[in-house]
Amino acid sequence: MAELKYRFIEDFPRDKGDLDKDIGSPKLMSTRRFGQRMLHRIARVEYKERTDENGNKVKVESMGERGGWIESYSNLSQEGNCWVHAGGVVCMSASVAGDAQIKSGEIGDWVGISDRAVVKGSPAIKEGAMLIGDAYIDGNDQIEGNAIVG
Repeated sequence: MAELKYRFIEDFPRDKGDLDKDIGSPKLMSTRRFGQRMLHRIARVEYKERTDENGNKVKVESMGERGGWIESYSNLSQEGNCWVHAGGVVCMSASVAGDAQIKSGEIGDWVGISDRAVVKGSPAIKEGAMLIGDAYIDGNDQIEGNAIVG
């Protein structure tokens, strides 16, 4: 199995040490409603090598940097360096791939963000728009229809 880049926070393995942590605090909340949609907060997966009770070395997953919110695993690729930062939301049929970054803002409506594109601010990107290449969207830009920005 390939190593995962991120998981939903609620999908991370829990151990008895987690009972001592403040799992229910707003800072670590793992799901929230977004209109009619249920979003999941993501976190990077960190792999650490540990020795089990038989002396064998095993890789163990732990929660790393917390990211933003996505509706499903299809919204953010496990390939490349793409990421949804803490201020970002990606839902519906939108997808983020390659090395694209969603720093803030809400992305949905069949939008595709890929390559090295960066989104921040509160842009309106919808209805099948594609951001590719080195596209950089900041502020309140509006991109819609079948527009391709790259």
